[in-house]
Amino acid sequence: MHSENEPEDVILVIGSCALDRLLTTSKYPVPDSKVRSIAYNEVGGGNAANTASAMALLQSAQCWTRNVRVKFLTKVGDDLVGVQLKKELHNANVDTSSPLFLIGPQGSASAITTILVELEGHTRTCIHTPGTCGELTSEEIESVDMDTVFENVIHLHSDSRHTDAAVQLAIEAKRRGIPISIDCEKDRKSKSLDVILELSDIIFTNAHCLGSYLERLESELEANANRIALPPRSIKSPPDCIQEDTAEIYSQSLGPSAFFTRWYSQARKQVIVTHGAKGALHYRPLSVKIGSSPSKILNNVDIQQTKDMIQLVHETVDRINSQTVSCRAEYAIHQVGVVGDIDIVDTTGAGDAFIGGYLIASYSTEPKPTTTEETVQFPLDFATWVSAVKLQGPGARSSLPTGCDVDNVLGSSLDLVKSKLKQQLGFFNGSPSKMNPP
Repeated sequence: MHSENEPEDVILVIGSCALDRLLTTSKYPVPDSKVRSIAYNEVGGGNAANTASAMALLQSAQCWTRNVRVKFLTKVGDDLVGVQLKKELHNANVDTSSPLFLIGPQGSASAITTILVELEGHTRTCIHTPGTCGELTSEEIESVDMDTVFENVIHLHSDSRHTDAAVQLAIEAKRRGIPISIDCEKDRKSKSLDVILELSDIIFTNAHCLGSYLERLESELEANANRIALPPRSIKSPPDCIQEDTAEIYSQSLGPSAFFTRWYSQARKQVIVTHGAKGALHYRPLSVKIGSSPSKILNNVDIQQTKDMIQLVHETVDRINSQTVSCRAEYAIHQVGVVGDIDIVDTTGAGDAFIGGYLIASYSTEPKPTTTEETVQFPLDFATWVSAVKLQGPGARSSLPTGCDVDNVLGSSLDLVKSKLKQQLGFFNGSPSKMNPP
Protein backbone atom coordinates (compact mmCIF):
# COMPACT_ATOMS: atom_id res chain seq x y z
CA MET A 1 0.00 0.00 0.00
CA HIS A 2 1.37 3.41 -0.93
CA SER A 3 1.38 6.44 1.35
CA GLU A 4 -0.62 9.51 0.37
CA ASN A 5 2.22 11.68 1.67
CA GLU A 6 4.79 10.27 -0.73
CA PRO A 7 5.74 12.41 -3.75
CA GLU A 8 3.85 11.47 -6.89
CA ASP A 9 5.48 10.42 -10.13
CA VAL A 10 3.65 11.49 -13.28
CA ILE A 11 2.55 9.60 -16.38
CA LEU A 12 2.06 12.21 -19.09
CA VAL A 13 -0.56 11.52 -21.76
CA ILE A 14 -1.05 13.56 -24.93
CA GLY A 15 -3.78 13.13 -27.51
CA SER A 16 -7.44 13.23 -28.39
CA CYS A 17 -10.38 14.22 -26.22
CA ALA A 18 -13.91 14.13 -27.63
CA LEU A 19 -17.55 13.59 -26.78
CA ASP A 20 -18.82 10.14 -27.78
CA ARG A 21 -22.47 9.86 -28.79
CA LEU A 22 -23.38 6.18 -28.79
CA LEU A 23 -26.40 4.70 -30.52
CA THR A 24 -26.95 1.00 -29.81
CA THR A 25 -28.83 -1.21 -32.28
CA SER A 26 -29.50 -4.95 -32.33
CA LYS A 27 -28.17 -5.27 -35.90
CA TYR A 28 -26.16 -2.98 -38.13
CA PRO A 29 -28.66 -1.19 -40.43
CA VAL A 30 -28.64 -1.86 -44.16
CA PRO A 31 -28.49 1.13 -46.58
CA ASP A 32 -31.69 3.15 -46.99
CA SER A 33 -33.29 1.61 -43.90
CA LYS A 34 -34.81 3.10 -40.77
CA VAL A 35 -34.03 1.45 -37.45
CA ARG A 36 -34.74 2.28 -33.84
CA SER A 37 -31.88 2.47 -31.33
CA ILE A 38 -32.02 0.35 -28.20
CA ALA A 39 -30.02 2.84 -26.13
CA TYR A 40 -28.38 6.25 -26.37
CA ASN A 41 -25.45 7.46 -24.29
CA GLU A 42 -23.28 10.58 -24.24
CA VAL A 43 -19.90 10.06 -22.56
CA GLY A 44 -16.38 11.36 -22.77
CA GLY A 45 -14.15 9.75 -25.40
CA GLY A 46 -10.94 10.11 -27.38
CA ASN A 47 -8.25 7.43 -27.18
CA ALA A 48 -5.79 9.36 -25.03
CA ALA A 49 -8.51 10.71 -22.72
CA ASN A 50 -9.86 7.18 -22.25
CA THR A 51 -6.42 5.79 -21.44
CA ALA A 52 -5.70 8.62 -19.01
CA SER A 53 -9.06 8.05 -17.30
CA ALA A 54 -8.46 4.30 -17.02
CA MET A 55 -5.12 4.86 -15.29
CA ALA A 56 -6.35 7.63 -13.00
CA LEU A 57 -9.35 5.62 -11.81
CA LEU A 58 -7.07 2.68 -10.92
CA GLN A 59 -4.37 4.61 -9.09
CA SER A 60 -6.08 4.33 -5.68
CA ALA A 61 -5.90 0.52 -5.56
CA GLN A 62 -4.42 -0.78 -2.31
CA CYS A 63 -2.07 -3.19 -4.08
CA TRP A 64 0.09 -0.41 -5.52
CA THR A 65 3.24 0.56 -3.65
CA ARG A 66 4.07 3.69 -5.64
CA ASN A 67 2.17 6.97 -6.05
CA VAL A 68 1.46 7.77 -9.70
CA ARG A 69 -0.50 10.76 -11.00
CA VAL A 70 -1.88 10.96 -14.53
CA LYS A 71 -1.56 14.31 -16.30
CA PHE A 72 -3.31 14.95 -19.61
CA LEU A 73 -2.40 17.27 -22.49
CA THR A 74 -4.99 18.11 -25.16
CA LYS A 75 -7.21 20.84 -26.58
CA VAL A 76 -10.99 21.07 -26.27
CA GLY A 77 -13.50 23.57 -27.63
CA ASP A 78 -14.77 26.78 -26.06
CA ASP A 79 -18.22 25.28 -25.63
CA LEU A 80 -20.42 23.37 -23.19
CA VAL A 81 -19.06 20.09 -24.54
CA GLY A 82 -15.54 21.21 -23.62
CA VAL A 83 -16.74 22.05 -20.10
CA GLN A 84 -18.37 18.61 -19.82
CA LEU A 85 -15.23 16.82 -21.06
CA LYS A 86 -12.99 18.59 -18.56
CA LYS A 87 -15.43 17.87 -15.71
CA GLU A 88 -15.49 14.16 -16.58
CA LEU A 89 -11.70 14.05 -16.54
CA HIS A 90 -11.64 15.72 -13.11
CA ASN A 91 -14.18 13.20 -11.82
CA ALA A 92 -11.86 10.41 -13.00
CA ASN A 93 -8.91 11.99 -11.07
CA VAL A 94 -7.10 13.01 -14.27
CA ASP A 95 -4.84 16.05 -13.74
CA THR A 96 -5.63 18.81 -16.29
CA SER A 97 -3.44 21.48 -14.68
CA SER A 98 -0.72 21.40 -17.35
CA PRO A 99 -0.19 24.57 -19.40
CA LEU A 100 -0.74 22.26 -22.38
CA PHE A 101 -4.34 21.42 -21.51
CA LEU A 102 -5.84 24.15 -23.64
CA ILE A 103 -9.18 25.62 -24.62
CA GLY A 104 -9.54 26.44 -28.32
CA PRO A 105 -10.33 29.86 -29.80
CA GLN A 106 -13.41 31.74 -28.61
CA GLY A 107 -16.57 30.05 -29.87
CA SER A 108 -14.73 26.96 -31.09
CA ALA A 109 -16.39 23.55 -31.00
CA SER A 110 -15.09 20.37 -29.35
CA ALA A 111 -14.63 17.16 -31.29
CA ILE A 112 -17.57 14.74 -31.36
CA THR A 113 -17.64 11.08 -32.40
CA THR A 114 -20.90 9.37 -33.28
CA ILE A 115 -20.64 5.63 -32.60
CA LEU A 116 -23.06 3.01 -33.86
CA VAL A 117 -22.85 -0.03 -31.56
CA GLU A 118 -24.15 -3.35 -32.88
CA LEU A 119 -25.08 -5.81 -30.13
CA GLU A 120 -25.38 -8.94 -32.23
CA GLY A 121 -21.89 -8.85 -33.73
CA HIS A 122 -20.17 -6.87 -30.94
CA THR A 123 -19.00 -4.28 -33.49
CA ARG A 124 -18.96 -0.51 -33.52
CA THR A 125 -18.67 2.04 -36.32
CA CYS A 126 -17.25 5.48 -35.55
CA ILE A 127 -18.01 8.71 -37.43
CA HIS A 128 -15.69 11.46 -36.21
CA THR A 129 -16.44 15.20 -36.38
CA PRO A 130 -13.17 17.02 -35.57
CA GLY A 131 -14.74 20.24 -34.31
CA THR A 132 -13.07 23.62 -34.73
CA CYS A 133 -10.89 23.79 -31.62
CA GLY A 134 -7.90 22.36 -33.46
CA GLU A 135 -5.02 20.30 -32.09
CA LEU A 136 -2.05 21.31 -29.98
CA THR A 137 0.50 23.06 -32.20
CA SER A 138 4.28 23.24 -32.35
CA GLU A 139 4.08 26.94 -31.44
CA GLU A 140 2.09 26.14 -28.31
CA ILE A 141 4.66 23.54 -27.28
CA GLU A 142 7.50 26.02 -27.81
CA SER A 143 5.71 28.66 -25.71
CA VAL A 144 5.83 26.69 -22.45
CA ASP A 145 8.66 25.74 -20.10
CA MET A 146 9.64 22.09 -20.67
CA ASP A 147 10.86 21.73 -17.09
CA THR A 148 7.32 22.54 -15.95
CA VAL A 149 5.72 20.15 -18.45
CA PHE A 150 8.07 17.27 -17.53
CA GLU A 151 8.20 17.83 -13.76
CA ASN A 152 8.26 14.38 -12.05
CA VAL A 153 7.34 12.68 -15.36
CA ILE A 154 8.38 9.02 -15.59
CA HIS A 155 6.57 8.07 -18.83
CA LEU A 156 5.08 9.75 -21.91
CA HIS A 157 2.18 8.18 -23.82
CA SER A 158 0.75 9.33 -27.16
CA ASP A 159 -2.35 8.12 -29.00
CA SER A 160 -0.95 9.25 -32.40
CA ARG A 161 -3.07 12.43 -32.45
CA HIS A 162 -1.78 16.00 -32.07
CA THR A 163 1.26 14.56 -33.83
CA ASP A 164 3.19 17.79 -34.46
CA ALA A 165 3.05 18.58 -30.75
CA ALA A 166 3.55 14.95 -29.69
CA VAL A 167 6.74 14.54 -31.70
CA GLN A 168 8.31 17.55 -29.97
CA LEU A 169 7.39 16.13 -26.59
CA ALA A 170 8.72 12.71 -27.62
CA ILE A 171 12.06 14.22 -28.66
CA GLU A 172 12.26 16.07 -25.34
CA ALA A 173 11.31 12.94 -23.39
CA LYS A 174 13.99 10.94 -25.18
CA ARG A 175 16.54 13.65 -24.35
CA ARG A 176 15.57 13.37 -20.69
CA GLY A 177 15.72 9.55 -20.69
CA ILE A 178 11.95 9.19 -20.19
CA PRO A 179 10.34 6.08 -21.76
CA ILE A 180 7.75 6.65 -24.49
CA SER A 181 4.78 4.59 -25.62
CA ILE A 182 2.42 5.05 -28.54
CA ASP A 183 -1.00 3.70 -29.47
CA CYS A 184 -0.84 3.38 -33.26
CA GLU A 185 -4.07 2.48 -35.05
CA LYS A 186 -3.41 3.43 -38.66
CA ASP A 187 -1.31 5.25 -41.23
CA ARG A 188 -1.96 8.96 -40.77
CA LYS A 189 0.47 9.94 -43.56
CA SER A 190 2.42 12.01 -41.04
CA LYS A 191 6.21 12.31 -40.87
CA SER A 192 5.83 13.32 -37.24
CA LEU A 193 4.08 10.02 -36.52
CA ASP A 194 6.89 8.14 -38.27
CA VAL A 195 9.36 9.81 -35.89
CA ILE A 196 7.28 9.07 -32.78
CA LEU A 197 7.07 5.41 -33.79
CA GLU A 198 10.84 5.27 -34.15
CA LEU A 199 11.42 7.00 -30.79
CA SER A 200 8.89 4.91 -28.84
CA ASP A 201 10.02 2.23 -26.42
CA ILE A 202 6.60 0.51 -26.44
CA ILE A 203 4.15 0.26 -29.35
CA PHE A 204 0.53 -0.72 -28.72
CA THR A 205 -1.41 -1.88 -31.76
CA ASN A 206 -3.88 -4.57 -32.77
CA ALA A 207 -4.05 -7.40 -35.27
CA HIS A 208 -5.75 -5.23 -37.91
CA CYS A 209 -3.50 -2.18 -37.68
CA LEU A 210 -0.05 -1.09 -38.83
CA GLY A 211 0.26 -3.67 -41.63
CA SER A 212 -0.38 -1.36 -44.59
CA TYR A 213 1.33 1.53 -42.79
CA LEU A 214 4.59 -0.35 -42.29
CA GLU A 215 4.38 -1.79 -45.81
CA ARG A 216 4.32 1.77 -47.17
CA LEU A 217 7.24 2.84 -44.99
CA GLU A 218 9.19 -0.28 -45.94
CA SER A 219 8.67 0.32 -49.66
CA GLU A 220 9.84 3.93 -49.32
CA LEU A 221 12.91 2.94 -47.31
CA GLU A 222 13.79 0.15 -49.74
CA ALA A 223 13.57 2.52 -52.68
CA ASN A 224 15.70 5.17 -50.96
CA ALA A 225 18.34 2.64 -49.86
CA ASN A 226 18.29 0.62 -53.09
CA ARG A 227 17.47 -2.41 -50.94
CA ILE A 228 15.54 -5.38 -52.27
CA ALA A 229 12.20 -6.41 -50.80
CA LEU A 230 12.11 -9.49 -48.62
CA PRO A 231 10.18 -12.54 -49.82
CA PRO A 232 7.07 -13.57 -47.81
CA ARG A 233 7.85 -14.82 -44.32
CA SER A 234 8.27 -18.61 -44.12
CA ILE A 235 7.54 -20.50 -40.89
CA LYS A 236 9.49 -23.59 -39.98
CA SER A 237 7.37 -26.39 -38.54
CA PRO A 238 6.45 -25.34 -34.97
CA PRO A 239 6.85 -27.71 -32.00
CA ASP A 240 3.97 -30.13 -31.47
CA CYS A 241 2.90 -28.23 -28.37
CA ILE A 242 2.13 -25.09 -30.42
CA GLN A 243 -0.93 -25.16 -32.67
CA GLU A 244 -0.30 -24.27 -36.32
CA ASP A 245 -2.82 -21.41 -36.33
CA THR A 246 -1.20 -20.00 -33.19
CA ALA A 247 2.23 -20.21 -34.83
CA GLU A 248 0.82 -18.31 -37.82
CA ILE A 249 -0.44 -15.56 -35.50
CA TYR A 250 2.99 -15.36 -33.84
CA SER A 251 4.56 -14.84 -37.27
CA GLN A 252 2.03 -12.28 -38.48
CA SER A 253 2.24 -10.26 -35.27
CA LEU A 254 6.02 -10.07 -35.63
CA GLY A 255 5.62 -7.41 -38.36
CA PRO A 256 6.24 -4.21 -36.33
CA SER A 257 9.16 -5.73 -34.41
CA ALA A 258 10.72 -7.06 -37.62
CA PHE A 259 10.38 -3.66 -39.30
CA PHE A 260 12.21 -1.74 -36.58
CA THR A 261 14.87 -4.42 -36.28
CA ARG A 262 15.55 -4.44 -40.02
CA TRP A 263 15.73 -0.67 -40.47
CA TYR A 264 16.84 0.69 -37.12
CA SER A 265 18.45 -2.30 -35.34
CA GLN A 266 16.28 -1.43 -32.35
CA ALA A 267 16.95 -4.19 -29.87
CA ARG A 268 14.89 -2.73 -27.00
CA LYS A 269 11.58 -1.79 -28.62
CA GLN A 270 8.63 -3.70 -27.18
CA VAL A 271 5.51 -4.32 -29.27
CA ILE A 272 2.13 -5.34 -27.83
CA VAL A 273 -0.43 -6.67 -30.31
CA THR A 274 -4.02 -7.23 -29.16
CA HIS A 275 -6.08 -9.92 -30.90
CA GLY A 276 -9.61 -9.39 -29.59
CA ALA A 277 -11.19 -12.62 -28.34
CA LYS A 278 -7.88 -14.49 -28.79
CA GLY A 279 -5.94 -12.36 -26.29
CA ALA A 280 -2.73 -10.36 -26.66
CA LEU A 281 0.94 -10.89 -27.51
CA HIS A 282 4.01 -9.05 -26.26
CA TYR A 283 7.26 -9.12 -28.26
CA ARG A 284 10.50 -8.39 -26.43
CA PRO A 285 13.79 -8.49 -28.35
CA LEU A 286 16.46 -10.69 -26.78
CA SER A 287 19.25 -10.15 -29.30
CA VAL A 288 19.86 -8.69 -32.75
CA LYS A 289 22.87 -9.61 -34.89
CA ILE A 290 23.51 -7.78 -38.18
CA GLY A 291 26.18 -8.95 -40.58
CA SER A 292 26.98 -10.01 -44.13
CA SER A 293 26.20 -13.43 -45.55
CA PRO A 294 26.76 -15.33 -48.78
CA SER A 295 23.40 -17.03 -48.25
CA LYS A 296 20.53 -16.73 -50.67
CA ILE A 297 17.74 -14.23 -49.99
CA LEU A 298 15.48 -15.52 -47.20
CA ASN A 299 12.90 -14.52 -44.60
CA ASN A 300 12.44 -17.36 -42.10
CA VAL A 301 10.74 -17.69 -38.73
CA ASP A 302 11.56 -20.47 -36.28
CA ILE A 303 9.38 -20.82 -33.19
CA GLN A 304 11.02 -22.63 -30.33
CA GLN A 305 9.75 -23.70 -26.94
CA THR A 306 11.88 -24.59 -23.97
CA LYS A 307 10.92 -25.39 -20.41
CA ASP A 308 10.83 -21.71 -19.53
CA MET A 309 9.92 -19.76 -22.63
CA ILE A 310 8.53 -19.34 -26.13
CA GLN A 311 11.16 -17.86 -28.38
CA LEU A 312 10.84 -16.69 -31.96
CA VAL A 313 13.97 -16.56 -34.12
CA HIS A 314 13.68 -14.40 -37.24
CA GLU A 315 16.42 -14.74 -39.87
CA THR A 316 16.58 -12.59 -42.99
CA VAL A 317 19.06 -12.15 -45.81
CA ASP A 318 18.62 -9.37 -48.37
CA ARG A 319 20.75 -7.04 -50.46
CA ILE A 320 21.61 -3.33 -50.40
CA ASN A 321 23.07 -2.43 -53.79
CA SER A 322 25.46 -5.35 -54.32
CA GLN A 323 26.12 -6.04 -50.63
CA THR A 324 24.31 -8.92 -48.91
CA VAL A 325 22.99 -8.16 -45.42
CA SER A 326 21.92 -10.75 -42.87
CA CYS A 327 19.97 -10.28 -39.67
CA ARG A 328 19.25 -12.77 -36.91
CA ALA A 329 16.87 -11.51 -34.24
CA GLU A 330 15.56 -13.43 -31.24
CA TYR A 331 12.33 -12.44 -29.46
CA ALA A 332 10.67 -13.59 -26.27
CA ILE A 333 6.90 -13.86 -26.66
CA HIS A 334 4.67 -13.19 -23.67
CA GLN A 335 1.01 -13.97 -24.14
CA VAL A 336 -2.33 -13.77 -22.40
CA GLY A 337 -5.81 -15.04 -23.18
CA VAL A 338 -9.07 -13.37 -22.19
CA VAL A 339 -11.43 -13.32 -19.23
CA GLY A 340 -14.17 -15.83 -19.96
CA ASP A 341 -17.93 -15.71 -19.39
CA ILE A 342 -18.49 -11.96 -19.58
CA ASP A 343 -21.46 -10.17 -21.09
CA ILE A 344 -20.02 -7.93 -23.82
CA VAL A 345 -22.06 -4.73 -24.14
CA ASP A 346 -19.76 -2.46 -26.17
CA THR A 347 -16.19 -2.79 -27.47
CA THR A 348 -15.68 0.99 -27.72
CA GLY A 349 -12.51 1.97 -25.85
CA ALA A 350 -11.48 -1.58 -24.93
CA GLY A 351 -8.03 -1.05 -26.41
CA ASP A 352 -7.65 2.27 -24.56
CA ALA A 353 -8.56 0.56 -21.29
CA PHE A 354 -6.03 -2.19 -22.02
CA ILE A 355 -3.25 0.38 -22.49
CA GLY A 356 -4.22 2.20 -19.31
CA GLY A 357 -4.18 -1.05 -17.35
CA TYR A 358 -0.79 -2.02 -18.75
CA LEU A 359 0.88 1.31 -18.00
CA ILE A 360 -0.51 1.77 -14.48
CA ALA A 361 0.53 -1.78 -13.56
CA SER A 362 3.99 -1.15 -14.99
CA TYR A 363 4.66 1.96 -12.90
CA SER A 364 2.72 1.57 -9.65
CA THR A 365 5.00 -0.87 -7.86
CA GLU A 366 8.14 -0.09 -5.88
CA PRO A 367 10.89 -1.22 -5.83
CA LYS A 368 11.18 -1.45 -9.59
CA PRO A 369 10.46 -5.00 -10.83
CA THR A 370 13.53 -7.00 -11.85
CA THR A 371 12.04 -10.11 -13.50
CA THR A 372 10.19 -10.31 -16.82
CA GLU A 373 7.26 -11.92 -14.98
CA GLU A 374 6.83 -8.66 -13.06
CA THR A 375 7.78 -6.19 -15.79
CA VAL A 376 5.79 -7.77 -18.64
CA GLN A 377 3.46 -10.62 -17.69
CA PHE A 378 1.73 -8.97 -14.75
CA PRO A 379 0.96 -5.73 -16.64
CA LEU A 380 -0.24 -7.84 -19.58
CA ASP A 381 -2.56 -9.86 -17.33
CA PHE A 382 -3.83 -6.79 -15.49
CA ALA A 383 -4.46 -4.91 -18.74
CA THR A 384 -6.58 -7.79 -19.99
CA TRP A 385 -8.73 -7.74 -16.84
CA VAL A 386 -9.22 -3.95 -17.07
CA SER A 387 -10.29 -4.27 -20.70
CA ALA A 388 -12.70 -7.10 -19.86
CA VAL A 389 -14.42 -5.02 -17.18
CA LYS A 390 -14.78 -2.12 -19.61
CA LEU A 391 -16.45 -4.38 -22.21
CA GLN A 392 -19.41 -4.87 -19.87
CA GLY A 393 -20.72 -1.29 -20.16
CA PRO A 394 -21.58 1.24 -22.88
CA GLY A 395 -19.02 3.71 -24.15
CA ALA A 396 -15.35 3.91 -23.36
CA ARG A 397 -15.56 4.93 -19.71
CA SER A 398 -18.90 4.08 -18.07
CA SER A 399 -17.70 0.71 -16.78
CA LEU A 400 -13.98 1.34 -16.30
CA PRO A 401 -12.82 -0.35 -13.07
CA THR A 402 -11.70 1.77 -10.14
CA GLY A 403 -9.12 1.18 -7.43
CA CYS A 404 -11.96 0.00 -5.15
CA ASP A 405 -12.98 -2.55 -7.80
CA VAL A 406 -9.44 -3.90 -7.81
CA ASP A 407 -9.49 -4.17 -4.00
CA ASN A 408 -12.90 -5.89 -3.92
CA VAL A 409 -12.55 -8.21 -6.91
CA LEU A 410 -8.85 -9.02 -7.10
CA GLY A 411 -7.52 -8.20 -3.65
CA SER A 412 -5.60 -5.57 -1.72
CA SER A 413 -2.12 -7.09 -2.04
CA LEU A 414 -0.05 -7.50 -5.18
CA ASP A 415 0.44 -11.23 -4.64
CA LEU A 416 -3.31 -11.75 -4.26
CA VAL A 417 -4.06 -9.68 -7.37
CA LYS A 418 -1.61 -11.73 -9.43
CA SER A 419 -3.09 -14.99 -8.13
CA LYS A 420 -6.68 -13.91 -8.90
CA LEU A 421 -5.69 -12.84 -12.40
CA LYS A 422 -4.15 -16.24 -13.13
CA GLN A 423 -7.42 -17.86 -12.08
CA GLN A 424 -9.56 -15.66 -14.34
CA LEU A 425 -7.47 -15.52 -17.51
CA GLY A 426 -7.49 -18.15 -20.25
CA PHE A 427 -4.77 -19.13 -22.72
CA PHE A 428 -3.95 -17.14 -25.83
CA ASN A 429 -6.02 -18.39 -28.80
CA GLY A 430 -7.44 -21.09 -26.53
CA SER A 431 -4.11 -22.93 -26.67
CA PRO A 432 -3.10 -24.86 -23.51
CA SER A 433 0.53 -23.86 -24.14
CA LYS A 434 1.32 -20.71 -22.13
CA MET A 435 5.02 -20.63 -21.59
CA ASN A 436 6.72 -17.31 -20.91
CA PRO A 437 10.17 -16.18 -19.89
CA PRO A 438 10.51 -16.30 -16.10
